[in-house]
Amino acid sequence: MDTLIPWKQLENKVHRYYAKEGNGRKLYPLSAILRIPCLKLFCNLSDPGMEDTLYEI
Repeated sequence: MDTLIPWKQLENKVHRYYAKEGNGRKLYPLSAILRIPCLKLFCNLSDPGMEDTLYEI
């Protein structure tokens, strides 16, 4: 996945739209938020399947 997608370039384009730290719950890293849907697509996982995969990591 790292060889297919230029993550830093993608993060640079999206970071200004991503929520900022402040009131509310702790934010997940932007890189994780961008990679989860791609991993779900590449591995052909359902929502519950992806959730199980994330808990195993």
